[in-house]
Amino acid sequence: MQVAPRLYVKTDAEDLALYQAEGMARAPVWSPDVTVVARANCAFRRLRLPEASAQGYAALRLQALNEARSGHDAVYIRPGQTGRWANIWTFKSPTPLRGKAVPETELQAVGEDGIRLAACLRGVEAQFWQDKTLRASRWWPQSPKPHQWASFLQGLDQAALGVDAAALNPAMAAITRPKLSGQIPVISRESFKTGALSPKAMFKPSRLAAVILGLTLLSTAYLGAQFINAKMSLTRAQTQLDALSERTGTIMQDRQAALANLAGIREFDVLGSRTRLFSAWDQLATALEGEPVRFLSFNYLNDEIEIKIQGSFDKSAADIVTKIESLPAFEDVTYTLDREERSTLKAKLAAPLNPRQPSPKAVREASEL
Repeated sequence: MQVAPRLYVKTDAEDLALYQAEGMARAPVWSPDVTVVARANCAFRRLRLPEASAQGYAALRLQALNEARSGHDAVYIRPGQTGRWANIWTFKSPTPLRGKAVPETELQAVGEDGIRLAACLRGVEAQFWQDKTLRASRWWPQSPKPHQWASFLQGLDQAALGVDAAALNPAMAAITRPKLSGQIPVISRESFKTGALSPKAMFKPSRLAAVILGLTLLSTAYLGAQFINAKMSLTRAQTQLDALSERTGTIMQDRQAALANLAGIREFDVLGSRTRLFSAWDQLATALEGEPVRFLSFNYLNDEIEIKIQGSFDKSAADIVTKIESLPAFEDVTYTLDREERSTLKAKLAAPLNPRQPSPKAVREASEL
């Protein structure tokens, strides 16, 4: 992953200022901070990379620090390939520092094959490019003199470059000013091995705090929306439940009424009309009023009653039967004496009266006359 970093350069007051060249697009907020190390403060060399692994780069870094000039304690490695040469920059760690320290040349646009003379933040740098890779570099505080330029051409490492320095154009190249707008690797296969730019430089505390705050707000908004949606769903469900409960209550009331009606119907099937039964009982109680007896139990089934009696009537059993049969509510009366002054009275309730039709008892009595 390649990104355009937010660049900071050291001013004459020894503090950092944001680098913004003319026509240079403003870096996005999420871009990593990079402190530009001026070429004047760097030393460049190329070392053979035995193995493109974390251990290989660690060995290369240790070798570069051992060979670095006095005071240089930082190393920047341009990733190479197994068995090839790697670009090594050493410098003194800048203070103050924002993000990762990167040499100025590494942030310049890639040059065309050949030699270019680049104006730097301070001084000028001669660069030799081949296959979009910087192969050699030399810095001077000002435009090089002819003998310095010739020394640079003669000092090119032909074994490493594979070119004939004598075949190069000896004329001094025109000075150009490449913009510090090159992209640098943030996350790649080599970035973790070489330390070219670690994710720590990109995710600085303030940016991490902003990201965490944004994620927190987003999560809070999402959870809030889910809570409101769940609350609305619960309200709808509660409304439906209340309506269902109301309908259920009405149904239960109707059911209770239906059960009561069914019990009444069943009772009527067994006992008949309550008025009829109560009327018969009232007639019997009136007819036997004053007799020294007590009713022990009362059974009723299929219009037939059976009464258990405690005590003895003052009248004879025949008189008792005659008196009860004379009542409109009874017929077929029988009276049986049991032991220990107990007796049983059985009778059949007369059929209910029909205003248009005489009762069976009346018909029998009329026929007897």
